[in-house]
Amino acid sequence: MNERMKKSVTILTGALGSGKTTLLNNIVKKHPDKKFVIIENEFGDINIDKKLIGSLDNNNIFELTNGCICCSLSGELGLLLNMLIMSEIQFDHLIIETTGIADSNQFVQIFLSGSRANRYFELDNVICIVDAQHFFLQFVQIDEVKKQIISADTILINKIDSVNEEKVIKIEDILKSLNNDALIHRTTLSNIDNIDVLDVHLHTVGNMEKAFKPISFHKLSSNTELFTGVHLEQHHHHEIESFSIILEGEFDLTRFAVWLDNFLFFSCEEIYRFKGIINAQDSNCRFVLQGVYKTFSIFEGSQWKEDEDRINQFVFIGKNLKKDDLKNYISGLLINAENKI
Repeated sequence: MNERMKKSVTILTGALGSGKTTLLNNIVKKHPDKKFVIIENEFGDINIDKKLIGSLDNNNIFELTNGCICCSLSGELGLLLNMLIMSEIQFDHLIIETTGIADSNQFVQIFLSGSRANRYFELDNVICIVDAQHFFLQFVQIDEVKKQIISADTILINKIDSVNEEKVIKIEDILKSLNNDALIHRTTLSNIDNIDVLDVHLHTVGNMEKAFKPISFHKLSSNTELFTGVHLEQHHHHEIESFSIILEGEFDLTRFAVWLDNFLFFSCEEIYRFKGIINAQDSNCRFVLQGVYKTFSIFEGSQWKEDEDRINQFVFIGKNLKKDDLKNYISGLLINAENKI
C-alpha cells in the first residue's frame, strides 16, 4: 500500500461523560460522504455506545469490551487493525473512541512506531474533549486526564454553556500550560459545525515543524542565561513539567537515535511526550523528532535557509524528568563535544 492509500486516523479521547460519543455522532453527520470505520470502547463488559452512534452502518463499528482499550493494544486492537488491513472493507477514515480512563499516548504510540499499523494508517488528529463543568475535579483526581491533554492536537472545551467565562478562561490557561501547541476550541453539545477536525494533517512533518520557531542563537545568548550551551525552561503544573533544551552544533543522527532508544528504555515512565528539531551532520535538511514514552520517529523536514541559524531544539514533557541527565547526555552527543559520552 503506497502513501496515498494510507487510511487517516482520528483518535477521540476525554474523561467519562465529557461528550465523546456526541462528538463522534457530530463528526459522522458533518461528513455524510465519508466512509468511516469506528473502533470504540467503554470500560466494562457491556458496551452500549454502539446503540448511540447513528447514521452509520453497524458493520463498520467495532467494539473492544471487557476492560480498558489501552490494555488491549498488543492484543485485540492489534488484531482488529490487522483485520482491517487484510479485509475488503471500504472506508476513508478510521476513528478510535477511547474509554474515558485511557491514556491516549498509548494509541499515538502504536501509529507512531515503524510497525505494520504505521505502514497502512496515518495519524491525522488526536482530539481531547474536556468537560468544562467537571474539569477541575477530574483534573486533580484522574491522572489520565492530564496525559490526554498532553497528547492532544486539538482540544475541545465542551459544555461551556454550563459555566461562566471566568472558569473557561482558567481552564484554557491550564490547557495551554500543559500543551501550548494544541488547537483549543470552545463547544456546546460537542458542536463542530464551524471547526475542522478531520483531514487537518496535524501529524505531517510540516505541521510538526511549525511548533518550533526559528531562533537566532546569538540573540538568545545575549538575553538568556546559558548552562554549558543549554537553555533550560521549566513549567510546573500538578507535577507535570515541560523541559526545553536549545543547542548550537551538529548531531550524528544514527548515534543520537541509538542513544535515545536506550535512554527511553529506562525513562519511559517519566517522559510522556517529546519532540524536537535536529541539525544533522552532512545534511541541508532539518530533522523532526516526535515521540511518546519509549517510541519515537525521526523524519526529514524542510531545508535550512542560507541565513538561518541551525539551532537544535528539544522539548520533553513528563513527571520527575531527569533534567541534568538529559542536558548532559544530549550536549555530549554533539559532534566535537568536549565531554563525549
